[in-house]
Amino acid sequence: MTAKAAEIRTERGRAWLSARTPEQKISFPAVIAVDRTDPGVPLLRIEAMDPFGATHDLLILDQHSQLTWIDYDQRVVYRVRRDWHGVPLARLPELLLGLAVLPKDGKVGAAGPDGFEARAGRNLFRYALEWIDPGPRLALGEVEGRLEDAKGRAQRYLVHYSHFLDKDDFYLPRDVSLAGFGAAGKDAEHPSLELDVAWRERRWNEPVPMQVFAVPHGTVETFSKRDLE
Repeated sequence: MTAKAAEIRTERGRAWLSARTPEQKISFPAVIAVDRTDPGVPLLRIEAMDPFGATHDLLILDQHSQLTWIDYDQRVVYRVRRDWHGVPLARLPELLLGLAVLPKDGKVGAAGPDGFEARAGRNLFRYALEWIDPGPRLALGEVEGRLEDAKGRAQRYLVHYSHFLDKDDFYLPRDVSLAGFGAAGKDAEHPSLELDVAWRERRWNEPVPMQVFAVPHGTVETFSKRDLE
């Protein structure tokens, strides 16, 4: 599954996006683009638009590994540089795509017919697998990460995948539900980030211009700015 995930270098598609954080709450159709040509520096663009084509929110993970969320309605720009409510930015694109990617320095520990664990330093990652018919074939059903941030605070994220789409010799999810628990602690019950993506269209390994992942200027320069930890 990891080898197959590596074959997906770019992705473009359409989805219904719902997101909730302490700062924001949105629900719109969205156009999504991902570039994983350099797995160490993945790029992401999510543009949330209404049925008339007006952009309400724009999220960009750029080549500097900074996430910028532009709220055009409230005229606010939010910037995140490392972790987004417990979700490492470097892993955000693969988690939204439903790809089974092990941490670079991770070592597989406990394993069984329904999944396995991997450890990287003090961080623990759990991968739950599902057998999907017809096939049968393995699909990634759930990912959990328990981590420490740069300040030693416990963080956690949990991603659930369902309604799988057939992709050559493996399955990718149509529905993705991501929850991030931030620095409230690994055992916090209520997530500070909830992000649901219901894919309507997914296209793999098509060219995506690099300017797609550039943060726009112009009018945005007049918006208020907020840096989030």
